[in-house]
Amino acid sequence: MIQGVTYAQGIYVAVGDQGLILTSSDAKRWIDHSTCEYPPWWQSVTYGRGTFIAVGSPGQAAISTNGTEWIVQNTATDNFLYSVAADINSYIAVGELGTILQSQA
Repeated sequence: MIQGVTYAQGIYVAVGDQGLILTSSDAKRWIDHSTCEYPPWWQSVTYGRGTFIAVGSPGQAAISTNGTEWIVQNTATDNFLYSVAADINSYIAVGELGTILQSQA
C-alpha cells in the first residue's frame, strides 16, 4: 500500500509498505525501485536540498538524489517515523512517542 507521494525534478516518487518505492514521470506508468533485502515500511517521502528522503519503520530513513537509487540509513531513534519535511537548511522527521528528528545542515 502506498503511504506517501512527492513530486520533484520532473518525477513522482511514491513510498509504502514492505519497502515499496515507485517512480513515474507521468503518474500513469510506474517503475518499481524496491530493492531492500529487509524492507522497511516507508510512511512519508519529501524532496529538498537536492535530495529525496523517505522515513518509516523503526528509525530508518532512505536518501536518493534521483529517486531511483536509494541508500537506507538508521537514524538516532528506534521509534517509527511517520512524516518528513524539508526546509532550507534541514530535514525534520516526526514519529511515535513524540519523536522529532532534525538533520544537521
